[in-house]
Amino acid sequence: MADGRGQRKPNVVPFLSKLDRSCAANLESLVARAKQVLTAMPGAEWDEAVWLISGGRLTRLSGKNVRTPTLAFCYAKKLGGEPLEGEWGELAKALTVLRFHRHNQNIVNLRTFVHGTSYVAHAAAQGDPRVATINRGVLDRACDLIREHYTAGSAYNLHKGVNELAAHLDQNKLVKVLLDYRYARLRRPDNTGGVGFKRLDSNEAKEETRSEKMADGSVYELIGELYRTVPLEHPGRVYVLMLTLLACLGRRFSEIALMPLQSLKRDEEGRGYVEVFGRKQSVGEVFTPSRQVFCMSEAVDVVAEALIEAQVVCAPPREVAAQMRLQQGPDLRFLEDEPKERRYRNADLAALGLPGQLLSTNGWIRRSNLATPQGERNKRGQKWVTDRHGVEAYCRKAFTERMLEPVHIDQFQKRYFLDDLLFCQFLYLGGRHGERAFWLATPISHEMMRKWVERSLPEMAEQYAPNVSANNNIRSHQFRHTINTLLDEGGLPELLQTRWFLRKTPRDTKAYQNTSREKNVLEVRAAIQAGRASGTIVEELEYIPVDKRDAYLKARVKAVHDVGTGICVHNFSQSPCPRHLECLANCRDYLHVRGDAGRIEEIKHKWAMTKIAKETAEKNAAGKLPKKSVDWIAHNEKKLQTLERQLAENGVERFDPHAYLEEVTDGQAE
Repeated sequence: MADGRGQRKPNVVPFLSKLDRSCAANLESLVARAKQVLTAMPGAEWDEAVWLISGGRLTRLSGKNVRTPTLAFCYAKKLGGEPLEGEWGELAKALTVLRFHRHNQNIVNLRTFVHGTSYVAHAAAQGDPRVATINRGVLDRACDLIREHYTAGSAYNLHKGVNELAAHLDQNKLVKVLLDYRYARLRRPDNTGGVGFKRLDSNEAKEETRSEKMADGSVYELIGELYRTVPLEHPGRVYVLMLTLLACLGRRFSEIALMPLQSLKRDEEGRGYVEVFGRKQSVGEVFTPSRQVFCMSEAVDVVAEALIEAQVVCAPPREVAAQMRLQQGPDLRFLEDEPKERRYRNADLAALGLPGQLLSTNGWIRRSNLATPQGERNKRGQKWVTDRHGVEAYCRKAFTERMLEPVHIDQFQKRYFLDDLLFCQFLYLGGRHGERAFWLATPISHEMMRKWVERSLPEMAEQYAPNVSANNNIRSHQFRHTINTLLDEGGLPELLQTRWFLRKTPRDTKAYQNTSREKNVLEVRAAIQAGRASGTIVEELEYIPVDKRDAYLKARVKAVHDVGTGICVHNFSQSPCPRHLECLANCRDYLHVRGDAGRIEEIKHKWAMTKIAKETAEKNAAGKLPKKSVDWIAHNEKKLQTLERQLAENGVERFDPHAYLEEVTDGQAE
């Protein structure tokens, strides 16, 4: 029985291809290779304990406005925070650089790995501190100490870092003994999707799917009411529009926040779609192909209206962004009609729209020595003024070259800048009054959305939606979980879910399906009893007495797995797959729902591939290995029988497999 522990080990490929027997020589080779690719982290100085990253991906992947993120190769604060020295410092730096060079992790992931390494170094210091002498006992002591110092969620990530470190030590031959290590007490916290069980005969298994990762109906009601009642000129209207698109499209936050300027488009069949850049985090110098995302029919009108309104709401900052790129700096058009010799007091600055305290004692212009005294000091104090140079210097202080860089480069090498995006806003200057720099434009980051939800949404909901009772703790990713779960429960195949959400593998899609395993099993049993399913189990059920059919289904259907063309009900916790995952070859545990239009394309593709495979085997049967070809012919014939039965049930006529695959390939190329 599953005990809550994950069974996967880190899949690590060695950084060194030809290794010597000396662990010390291997470490030197690893460090030398890391120094060769250190340019991937601009600003990093190898001999320093704290690296200041001045450019590249690490400055852009943060949700906060951090210009120079730091990466400290030190012991964790709970261990004193001293720098990692000697072999451990070199090892931590080398592995961090090579990991980033290969997989482009974000700054948080790199820091977690360094912290995990520091705990191993601390545990090793209690005995032989050399890297080459590390053993499982040292790693266990480090992981046990992590469990004492951190909460379950933080400890889980650090434990994974220690496991990965051990894998790197093994693969690069940096230790004298094979570690093959995995912390025995590694547990996935409940809030990250732990394994739970429900009785199939309980009411809980039949209830509507609910999860902390999903947005409930009251949240959708709140967003709908705000979309209807919040006026266009309200400063929070742009966030309401973003929440509306998130709720209707289920995209990642970055896909909505960095969506190109557009209106709803329609294809030849009249289906509405939008274009997005399908990345978790988009960076200008990285190839970012644009993708078409079709809208659900019930949400098309709302999405179309929200896109048009967003163009209007964000037009002023978008115009400023265009001027910034034209002038290669902040938009200072508001100073064009001002005399160059004019002197400005606080009241004059406020009349221009600037903060009215810039010339006060703690004002930025005073502190920057850009102000001069005016007249003699009186009882009220000394009056200060500044000139045009001081005003321009203040307007330039928050400007960075990053504001002028392209946000996306699509598959046609077209560059998308800030003024080419649908959403942008004036730069927030801070302070309790919410002052903004109307001369600087910036994208809307996830951190900006989080703070708005936390600080401003409750007040807005109380004013514009007083009759809606909803949890204001809204997270953008909740909508992605919600829509994915609804599509899964509605019968959309995992392959189409994966494509629609622009994911790489169906394995990632499973993490967003919050429907319980128990509910899936009950739904499959109901489909079989209602006569909507086909397969060996359904055929066998016809020979079972009516009063024993429920018991038969309870014994046969205990698990559900989506396999693209249908579903598998084999319980892998009891035995491995008897067909070696060849579900279509007359497997007794394979089922498919009649009239499931969402799986037709996958069935046609499988049939075409299998048909060509059979033809190839028949040609090879006349060659030197006829017996092996005969086996393949028989195997493919079994698969074709199952697929042809499914095609017939869905009303699909026979077609040329070669022409079909050519058409599919050409469509993907376009």
